[in-house]
Amino acid sequence: MRCLSFAILGMLCWSGPAWGQTPAADQTELVRTLLERIDRLEKRVADLETKAACPSAACEPAARVVAASAAESRISAAESRAEEAEGQMQRAREQREDADRRIRELESNLEDTEKRFAGAEARLPHADTVAQRLAELR
Repeated sequence: MRCLSFAILGMLCWSGPAWGQTPAADQTELVRTLLERIDRLEKRVADLETKAACPSAACEPAARVVAASAAESRISAAESRAEEAEGQMQRAREQREDADRRIRELESNLEDTEKRFAGAEARLPHADTVAQRLAELR
């Protein structure tokens, strides 16, 4: 009985590593099948790319429509940007006019203040010092 057990155990140990291995013929067949499949897929991709290019005259009107639509959208975007720029320019003009108006008011106030100060110089005891300070500030 021991002999039979050792014999069975020996056969199991000897045949165990061979179970995980596939014969070389099966691997070459698998590689060949995969290469054929890759070739078929490459041909399909090439056919689809050819169809997408659409060199026929039937595709030309559609391409023109798409190009015209794209051009119209670019023109519309440019027009809206031009309108926005014109609005910004108008706001800048208004701000400039407002600033010019305020400068004129300040200049007028300065002239009035200088006239009042010129008349007050004679009445102030330190008029010379004030006049010098005013001249320095200008």
